Amino acid sequence: MELLVVIAIIGILIALLLPAVQAAREAARRSQCQNNLKQIGLAIHMFHDARKVLPPSRLPCHHGTWGSVIWPYLEEGAVAERWDPTRSYHFQPLENVQVQVSSYLCPSRRSAPQLSIEGDKRGGVPHRPGALADYAVSVGDGVNFRGDSPRDQGSVKGANGAFRSGSGDCVGFDPDKRFVGSYKSYLSFRSILDGLSKSIFLGEKHVIEGEFGKASFKDNSVYNPDFHPTFARYGGPEAPIAASPDTPFVSEREQFGSWHPGVCQFVLGDASVRPVTNDIAPALLGRLTNIEDGEIVDFSQL
Repeated sequence: MELLVVIAIIGILIALLLPAVQAAREAARRSQCQNNLKQIGLAIHMFHDARKVLPPSRLPCHHGTWGSVIWPYLEEGAVAERWDPTRSYHFQPLENVQVQVSSYLCPSRRSAPQLSIEGDKRGGVPHRPGALADYAVSVGDGVNFRGDSPRDQGSVKGANGAFRSGSGDCVGFDPDKRFVGSYKSYLSFRSILDGLSKSIFLGEKHVIEGEFGKASFKDNSVYNPDFHPTFARYGGPEAPIAASPDTPFVSEREQFGSWHPGVCQFVLGDASVRPVTNDIAPALLGRLTNIEDGEIVDFSQL
């Protein structure tokens, strides 16, 4: 009888301690995610220090994304040297497109290796599994489906976020294209009219639970420049932060969102990392992602 009482007490203690243990583990994972974002933010700053421009969201001619161009600033110089600058993503060796950068994955969601499973075939080149990432650059508030174009496209205005696609002249047949010269990146720190500390640069992207690596669910290789939702996201009235991992995408917009309870973490232009509550007013989020609207938000008041 006494043994049963002891066992019952132990069971109660375990039940009481388990939530605390789980909370401690999540706190550690969230801290690691914050550190990942910080490292990416610092890498963006080092890129800017070296080139006086921000990395493009993606390179022209299908040659890569911000995820590949900042490798040298994440202590991945050997990886950067292995990338063939004369070849598009679709013709890189598999070892190049499958590079696993630990700083690109949030431990609350997943850990390496993580590879795409569908959706990046192009021009007769079949799908080849490429490395995934949990972070995406901000291309603005998503009004009018702006994409990441640096120019106006008819009735659809160019992007208004901190990152835009690069441009350059290409030769060859799609998708086997090559640069003529080098690419142009359009923005610098001076372009951030609302101020670096008041503008979102990059954040956790919404990925639906159980749908990893599927382009149909806006998750694909972070190095593939063809599929915009993989490496860039909107935040604003038409793209609120996802409430939870199983939240459907709103009106097919590419949203930010995390697996941390109640918050999504972002890198600002000054390389600081800030958590934002998932229920932030979408209009307020849009002021943070739009770098040129003059609507400045004080993070201390959030």
